[in-house]
Amino acid sequence: MRRGPSRRQVLCGFALPATAALAGCGVLGTTQVTDASLGTETVVVGEPVTVEVTLQNSGVLESETTVALTVDGETVTEESVTVGGDGTTVTVERSFEAPGEYALAVDGVAAGTVTVERAIRVREASLERARGPVGTRLPLLATIRNHGPAAVGRAVTVTADGDSVATRTVEVDGETTREVRFEPSVTEPGRYDLAVEDVPAGTGQFTDTWREFGHDGGNTGRTRTASPPTESGTEVWRRDFLDGTRGSPVVVGDTVYLGLGNPYAADDSGSIVALEAATGETRWRKQTGGRVDFPPSVVAGYVVCGANTGQFRDDAASGRVRAFDRRDGRAAWTVDLDAPVAGPPAASERSVYVSTTGGRVYAIDATDGTVRWTENVETRPSAPAVADRQVFVGGRDGRVRALGVEDGTVRWQVPVEGRIESSPTAVDGTVYVASRIYHDRYAAITGGTLAAIPTDGGEPEWTTTVDESLGSSLAVGEDGLFAGVGLSIWGFERADGSVRWRGPSADAGTGTTGAPAVVDGTVYGGLGRVNGGYVVAFDAADGSERWRTEGDAATSAPAVGDGRLYVGVGFGELLALTDE
Repeated sequence: MRRGPSRRQVLCGFALPATAALAGCGVLGTTQVTDASLGTETVVVGEPVTVEVTLQNSGVLESETTVALTVDGETVTEESVTVGGDGTTVTVERSFEAPGEYALAVDGVAAGTVTVERAIRVREASLERARGPVGTRLPLLATIRNHGPAAVGRAVTVTADGDSVATRTVEVDGETTREVRFEPSVTEPGRYDLAVEDVPAGTGQFTDTWREFGHDGGNTGRTRTASPPTESGTEVWRRDFLDGTRGSPVVVGDTVYLGLGNPYAADDSGSIVALEAATGETRWRKQTGGRVDFPPSVVAGYVVCGANTGQFRDDAASGRVRAFDRRDGRAAWTVDLDAPVAGPPAASERSVYVSTTGGRVYAIDATDGTVRWTENVETRPSAPAVADRQVFVGGRDGRVRALGVEDGTVRWQVPVEGRIESSPTAVDGTVYVASRIYHDRYAAITGGTLAAIPTDGGEPEWTTTVDESLGSSLAVGEDGLFAGVGLSIWGFERADGSVRWRGPSADAGTGTTGAPAVVDGTVYGGLGRVNGGYVVAFDAADGSERWRTEGDAATSAPAVGDGRLYVGVGFGELLALTDE
């Protein structure tokens, strides 16, 4: 606090300081604030606002007093002031660390309301490209001004329909302007109004893609915008990878991504490969430091995958999550886990969710690899599904668990018969799970259970039991469910779980089928293992066969994109099919 020019009162021929004792020739009066006003009504964060305060003294001698500055009714500072016999004027300064409007007063006398603005403010923003597939980033350019005198840095946020989709720390020198590029992304297709802070940048269109296992975070296995082959399954191209793969492909735009790695090899080598969707030519390939046993997920512009070393039952077995820039394969981040990855990652709202064979579920920020939370579910969990702000996992203990996306807290758990080894499917307020029932004394699979559970918990809406292995994740149509049962694909009614139709079994081989896909009334899947098999397309309504392509065993989950169906066949081949 700074006081105005000091004065000395001359009384009875003597110069008396403010601390002098009264000598009977003067009166020491009272002081009070009579006026307060703001030097300016707008400042930036960190810049002081000045309050000019007028005080009057009813006496003739200098008097000491204390004045209180309040902000929104709360006292923030008190200062001692010496006031002369004819009054004085002092100034008070106060700075603010957050933008907003603040009412200032001194000893109850209102000074006015000051508006505190950010030192760094966005002046304008515009999209450089207005369309792109889900999982990629749409670049936009923002002009940002620092109105303060000193260099300042702060986080600037991009929103899509009001929800944060990208954040970047921006530093701008004092009294200067700079252009900053942001790359927002979303996890669901649609049109979004994009803005930087509160400055509109334009409307971005994110198109649907088969960006992860089961198409989306809910593992629905369906898309409404792709156009896969319906009349025939004609081979467009085929790639053979000698290091093998057990995973399924994903497709984003004009690129197919596939994880590689031989679970029976001694060196645990693995990689992620990006292929030209039209021709199968390699765009890039990067080593992952472990086998990629499961399909990757493309989120926030990164290809995210699990990488395992050792066998699941080995004490030395390990797992990690790796992220690579989807455009050129540049390594972005790595997260080491407590145990090997148990299934493909699921993505939602710039986060990826991963389960491990050690019983944990991880939530990881897809943009930088920060672990947001981890939760021990006390059983070996399935791969997760994400919907309705919850993460759903099945367990070897036969329970379905729902974890909150915010902190991983288990909200509910519901038991079903059998072991849940495949990913749940969550859509339209319901979680669908498929389990395997094992013989009490032997490892043989004796049947399976299909259950529908509300996403807010409670008793299953219905359950269906079959007498064959029901181990794959589901694909969800408009009114039907489709799953691998034994060596075939079956259709079920969504309303009650009753069997709609049974597809033909593979002519040869042992094992189970992969998760099917459903698009516009057609169900796609691969059948067979070891001795051969085929890729087949069924009518979703009655199960009639529309086409089949003979070939090697095809037990991976297919992916759909741009008129083509992509499916892993044999041990290390990837096949692209289309209509003739």
